[in-house]
Amino acid sequence: LLDSWSAVEDLVHAWPEETWVLKYPIGSGGAGHRLLGHDPVEPRDWPRPFLVQRFVRMERPEVFRLFGVAGEIFGFNARRFPEGTPTSPWVAHALGARYEVIRDTPEEAVDVARRALAATELLSSFGCVDLVHDGQRWLALEVGTDGANGHVDRDLDNAALERELDERYAKAFWDWAKTP
Repeated sequence: LLDSWSAVEDLVHAWPEETWVLKYPIGSGGAGHRLLGHDPVEPRDWPRPFLVQRFVRMERPEVFRLFGVAGEIFGFNARRFPEGTPTSPWVAHALGARYEVIRDTPEEAVDVARRALAATELLSSFGCVDLVHDGQRWLALEVGTDGANGHVDRDLDNAALERELDERYAKAFWDWAKTP
């Protein structure tokens, strides 16, 4: 999070070997996100602070997700574009990416998700963490939550995981509300 455009320029110039993304802070599915060049131009009327993130290039773009409910991390899955279809740097369901459940969950991914949910104070309630693997380690891309003002995409094409999410969310809510 950077308060000024000059701070964005300083970051881009300090790490010229990296590619940077300016994320539209209220965008969903990559809407409004921009790759920054080596001499970035400030977009007009952009909300502050600037959300800048290192872009991880991948041969096959994919984003991984873990869910957290009441302190438990589960439901490891990947969002990818189907083979033979056009891809985008923004691996969004709205752009054609689809979910695939992955059976083996790397412990490092669970640790990163747990820390991201704790940092956003969602670990004891509910949320999800989108992750990427940069070839060396797992990185938290962003944290999302369900609730009155947001919704985690649940079009997972996996009825069992969708049902598990609903059941865990409902149990966590009613435990919090102290109501059966």
